[in-house]
Amino acid sequence: MSFHKITSAISMLLTVMLICSCDRDLNEGVDYYSPQADIARDTFEVARGENVEIKAFIKDESGIAYLGLEYADWNLKDEISVDEVSRTTGYDYTYKITVPLNALYEWDEVYTKHDGTKFNIKQRYHKISLTCYDGVKNKNIFYFYIKVK
Repeated sequence: MSFHKITSAISMLLTVMLICSCDRDLNEGVDYYSPQADIARDTFEVARGENVEIKAFIKDESGIAYLGLEYADWNLKDEISVDEVSRTTGYDYTYKITVPLNALYEWDEVYTKHDGTKFNIKQRYHKISLTCYDGVKNKNIFYFYIKVK
């Protein structure tokens, strides 16, 4: 056999091996999905001093690693970190909020569009955020809205 035929045969064999090894899905088992939530009610209309109960069932196949509810205007902050051993694929989150007696009914907010133009709006809903991370750091934010009447 000539050197050229041996080289061609080896090259062909390597090509076939490379193609066969690339057949598997390199992304198999990788979680690209952020946590999801089942929320029965996300908008509330209540008076000052009344209570609101925030409820959400958070789910993710990688397990829930962190939940953080926050609204700076009312000094709300609730954080739950779950260690790797205790993580579950579903978490039933509940948090009770008492609307402050000095909560605003409405206020002006300045919004800036992508082109840089600004405009004012009358805001009437307080926007509470619930940030969630799963076991591989995928993130999702869910919002609850409270209107003070």
